[in-house]
Amino acid sequence: MQRAAIPFDETPEFRISLASQNAQQVIHRIETPLSLVKTYIPTLEDAYWRLWMGKMTDFNAISTIAYRDLLKFMRDRPRIVSSFVFPFVFIAVWIELSGHMGSMVGYSFVLYTFTGV
Repeated sequence: MQRAAIPFDETPEFRISLASQNAQQVIHRIETPLSLVKTYIPTLEDAYWRLWMGKMTDFNAISTIAYRDLLKFMRDRPRIVSSFVFPFVFIAVWIELSGHMGSMVGYSFVLYTFTGV
């Protein structure tokens, strides 16, 4: 099939896509005697299933990277501690500074701290 320049996928069976030719033209170009030829016309459900499985491979890749990053995060103890301690330190410093700055401006900035703005 390579000599005839026929693109194929080698799974347990050989799969040949019939893009612009019919099955008879492809069989004629193959020089090796064939013992079995199956033609397959996918249904609409099969086409949707292939599209879904293509998306699942993307999901599997994304979930693998997320899992790797989560493992990396869980193994780094100082990073875990700092990610939980830093927000409280930031809130404490912000409350202290906003008490002084709020009295100068006449507005309390504590509301921005707790709403995440």
